[in-house]
Amino acid sequence: MIQYLFVINSKGDLLLLKNYQRMPLAPDIAESFMENKNKVDIPVFKYNGLVHQYIKREDLYFVAAVMEGISEFLIVEFLQRLCQLCKDFCGVVNELAVRQNLMLLHEVIDEVVDTGVIQQTATEKIRPFIHSQPTVVPVKVIDQPGLFGVEKRVVSGSAANKPVILSRGDLEARRNEVFLDVIEKITAQFGSDGNLQRSDVRGEIQMKSFLTGSPVIHIALSDNIVIGTEEQKTGYGTTLLEDCQFHDCVKRSERKNTFIISPPQGEFLVCSYQLSGEVMSQLPFRLQAIVEDYDTTRDIELILKLHCDAPAAAKALAVTVTVPLPKCTTGITQRLDSSGQMAEFQREEKQLVWTIGEMFGGSKFLSQFKLLVSSRANYQRMEVGPIALSFELSNYLSSHLKINTVKVYEGSHTYVPYRWVRYVTLSNSYIFRT
Repeated sequence: MIQYLFVINSKGDLLLLKNYQRMPLAPDIAESFMENKNKVDIPVFKYNGLVHQYIKREDLYFVAAVMEGISEFLIVEFLQRLCQLCKDFCGVVNELAVRQNLMLLHEVIDEVVDTGVIQQTATEKIRPFIHSQPTVVPVKVIDQPGLFGVEKRVVSGSAANKPVILSRGDLEARRNEVFLDVIEKITAQFGSDGNLQRSDVRGEIQMKSFLTGSPVIHIALSDNIVIGTEEQKTGYGTTLLEDCQFHDCVKRSERKNTFIISPPQGEFLVCSYQLSGEVMSQLPFRLQAIVEDYDTTRDIELILKLHCDAPAAAKALAVTVTVPLPKCTTGITQRLDSSGQMAEFQREEKQLVWTIGEMFGGSKFLSQFKLLVSSRANYQRMEVGPIALSFELSNYLSSHLKINTVKVYEGSHTYVPYRWVRYVTLSNSYIFRT
């Protein structure tokens, strides 16, 4: 089925290669892949009589070459599972992790693929046959002062980026931990008047367990959450979650919004859902864009006002506003209202990129630009926009979903586990018409 499999970085350097053909591969396989990849807009292309499919994670490309007629969905699913296995056994998927765990990854792939035929991709099934020790990156626990002087223990966002198996020297220091990530991705489109035209929120709960034994985990969601059909939605302030899909290891308890989980090894998706109903009041960002070009003897003026309507505890990172500009734009002048911001005119793409390092809930930022154009025309205002906003917002969800309790039950071992919960909202497509 699979003729060869390899992993390369964005520069075209070959990091890992498994050849299941009887003939040797060409030495320029990485260069050929990069050249052919840039010729097509989809992650599939034909080269030397084989179909090449790939996925990209961080700065790495996972590539599989197969014979024609093999299901593309099957290969994509396999590459995604392979990437997830790399994360489970190495802790994180990046170039450094691959280089430092080459022997381990070769063992994993040998268990997954036998002479080009896909075998088993479940972490718990493969783990007993893996003997190489992973390189573990230590994660520090940070003590923050809390209410009445009580220490509030938190960890960094990369705390869960560690392998499910540890080296022998780290086994004694291993802590029993379980990580829960609630992630929502927002698709929203606003009209030129600021009104919401279309919206969609899709969320998922991910879990990664580092618990000893065979634990059973009970999690309870907040009471404002209703799982089911529209007829079940009752009361003010409730949020309906539609199209909920649960992992096979998840069972619903008789108690409201309580679930019983027998977690497999590695990271897995507890459930996915879609947010139903009107979400205008729950969207975290508003943008006002003012384009002044009434006087054709002057340059075009652009004023951007960005508001974060999330609670004060929320914090947005890597907030980026991208504005397409008229084709005749030659440069910009800028005036930003505070530090921690930067604006760049990308001449080739003819677009303005306004970046805000961090933004807290309840805050707002103002920027003013003058667009320097080589010639003036009345239609140039129509070439400004639509504006795209991208962000990563922590400690906020549009659904207001909360995990109230996380209880761990393990009969054969006695320990007090660490339980970490993180809430993240990401922009999938956040567009403002001008």
